[in-house]
Amino acid sequence: MGYPRKKLLCNFLSILPLCALIFSVGTTEVIAKELSIGKVDVSGFLDFSTSWLDAEEQESRELATLESANLRMFSQIDDKTTVQVRLAGGDEAEFGLEQANVNYQVTEALSIFAGEYLSSLGWEAYHAPNRYQYSMSAALVYPAFFSGAGARYQADGFELYGSMAAGIWDAPYADTRTDDIGWEAALRYTAIDNLTVFVGAAKGKVFEDAEFERSLVNLWVSYLMGGLTLAAEYNDLRDYSLVGDDGSSWLVMANYAINDVWGITVRSSAMETHGGIDTEKYTVAGTRILTNNITARAEYNTTRDQMTNIDSNNLVIEILVEF
Repeated sequence: MGYPRKKLLCNFLSILPLCALIFSVGTTEVIAKELSIGKVDVSGFLDFSTSWLDAEEQESRELATLESANLRMFSQIDDKTTVQVRLAGGDEAEFGLEQANVNYQVTEALSIFAGEYLSSLGWEAYHAPNRYQYSMSAALVYPAFFSGAGARYQADGFELYGSMAAGIWDAPYADTRTDDIGWEAALRYTAIDNLTVFVGAAKGKVFEDAEFERSLVNLWVSYLMGGLTLAAEYNDLRDYSLVGDDGSSWLVMANYAINDVWGITVRSSAMETHGGIDTEKYTVAGTRILTNNITARAEYNTTRDQMTNIDSNNLVIEILVEF
């Protein structure tokens, strides 16, 4: 039996950006804080943390761990083509390929892309340097990475996005199976100064042999007012873990930049499904920029899990090194 053409196509899409990146490499030079290898710009971060957990009379302390090591390579092949490759790992995850994608600018407004890439849904960022706090919220239900292709259209005040991909819900890394192709689409509205409104949706199989598809509608709004950032998010879930297991999740968040180096974030979030998930989480975090490359963060969060009837309190100290 020959190799399935669809699977071959997905694997080709995954390695195409890496091949393009290799061919663009030339001599190595360091310019200021950015490492350049020929046409390739290299950046990344190291995310260290130590935590103390108190859950129903059970206390534990976790020594300093490497939460994540992330290396990003980006190359402008020509006026219309860019390539991005990300490698990631940590103490609890083997270091390997996280993303590899090619982007082609068809017109000034329209671009197409293919490979392994990160979902566009969700208010909260996936990578640590882009977050306002250490932990993710209880509302975290959006996809992570997947293999596929899509298009993005950007105009004054709005952006349209859509993609078809394999393994929409197969976090943490993309899958190349083609028997569970799903889709993701989104609209971002930015025509009003300091206001962003985002609505998106995704649908696909939860696992390989599932006879149903999980669907999500994601809506979030953010508003910037001086040093204050306000955000709210709502997620509508259908068939979350099985047919009829519908539910929802939400979060509200405020971040205040006290000055150029200090910031504070407060967040409340929750998730509930017909299948029994009923979780609330409250978070407060303080951030201190130590240097241009090093950021320190302290976070306290408490989680109430009604399904297990267990409450937990967590204190985390995080050090983030960017390069």
